[in-house]
Amino acid sequence: MSDMYTDIERSIERTLVAAILAKSFNYPVFNNMVSKKDIHNQNAGLSIMKTSDVFNPANGGGAKAVIRTPVLNNLNQVSSFNVEDWPDPFDLLYQFTTIAVSLQDARNLDQLIRDTLRPQKILKLWDSAANGGQGAFTAENYANYSYAGYINRDVPENSTYWRVTNIRFEVFNYQHIVTTEPAITAIDFAFDVQQGIPQQNQVQAPNSAAIQEVPPTLMSLAHAVYPAGVKDGNNTIFFLPDIPRGLVLLYLNGGLVMAVDGQGQTNWTLAGNMLTTVGFRVKATDDLAVVY
Repeated sequence: MSDMYTDIERSIERTLVAAILAKSFNYPVFNNMVSKKDIHNQNAGLSIMKTSDVFNPANGGGAKAVIRTPVLNNLNQVSSFNVEDWPDPFDLLYQFTTIAVSLQDARNLDQLIRDTLRPQKILKLWDSAANGGQGAFTAENYANYSYAGYINRDVPENSTYWRVTNIRFEVFNYQHIVTTEPAITAIDFAFDVQQGIPQQNQVQAPNSAAIQEVPPTLMSLAHAVYPAGVKDGNNTIFFLPDIPRGLVLLYLNGGLVMAVDGQGQTNWTLAGNMLTTVGFRVKATDDLAVVY
């Protein structure tokens, strides 16, 4: 790829030339990179000319948007990201002018444009450096387009059939500096759940972040199974290995569960070494932990 304008015009030209060859036609194609004055000396021909170039930020990702492309290491893990600014969007309006001496050639060229650049399709972009320098259409880069009008300027009495098809292309100026950002592989954080407990009473909850300054006994009731359904009227009782003392905390999937007395929303009670829960769902894949 070189620049936005060269890429789109070369891609349009290559697309039309390929279609002409596929239909065994012999029509020349002129574009902005070649003088179009000779088109009038042809029995039939087609020219491409950009007539409008409008910056269209409404089609972009916003001033703060970026493109983040993951970079994989030899273990197929994301090790970093290539980051670049979101490309500037433009609406480019092109005129496709056909001039022919015979009506049949004029109809052939009109049909060629309609068949090659069909509505609700995409224009694949041509990469001149691909295929060992011979060029090829890219599989991932393309432009959207839509029809923007048709003008018939035929003068049959002078044997001149002159027609213009307008097509608007949505193109992105992707010339931006790429930077590399490392991937985040781990997040470590800690939080206080009770004040005044000595520092040596630290425990590590299974499959969760570190919990600082809590009483030393921790029991995990992971993967507990009981009848599914919220407020099904059945209590779920878990037996603790010893009698709790002091503050008791209940965690469901790492989140603190607060008891709501008398409301029936989320109730749990503690009597001796039995923990009873009512009013919230515990699935077989849930982690239920009691800290005391």
